[in-house]
Amino acid sequence: QQQLELEARADTLERKLEHSEQTRAHDLRDSRERLAQVIDTVPVLISAASANGRILFVNTHQAGFVGVDAGAVIDAPLTALFGEENGQRSRALDRIVLESGKPLPPFEEEIIGKDGEKRVFLTTKSPLRDAENALTGVLTSSQDITARKQTEAHLRRLAHHDSLTDLPN
Repeated sequence: QQQLELEARADTLERKLEHSEQTRAHDLRDSRERLAQVIDTVPVLISAASANGRILFVNTHQAGFVGVDAGAVIDAPLTALFGEENGQRSRALDRIVLESGKPLPPFEEEIIGKDGEKRVFLTTKSPLRDAENALTGVLTSSQDITARKQTEAHLRRLAHHDSLTDLPN
């Protein structure tokens, strides 16, 4: 009888453990999906590249800006996302991050979108690390600052030119 009770308790505990593991896996999956949704709704170009220069992740905003399908460029070289010249420049900057293990200071760059319009972005590049803290890739995020740059240029013009005659001060 004690043997049967022990088996019943073991069965109950095993079912609880299975349920707990399933719940945890479900919660983790939900958490990842929510994070992906957040990243996709942020109006910033976000991409991640592996240490060997292959695309790991592209958010919806980035894919839409350059006119590619986010899923189609996964594991492609950076040139598939940024074009030949910008892809090589991005790869060179990624190597600096990978060699130093430190993020690059934010820098401004001009990027041409799928519509052919030139936009100005404030870009950051940061190292991606795995659970053992080893470098696995580089996260790139670029915020559109075109409107700010246009406002700065307009204010400079107002400061250095007469508003009535448009002659230099």
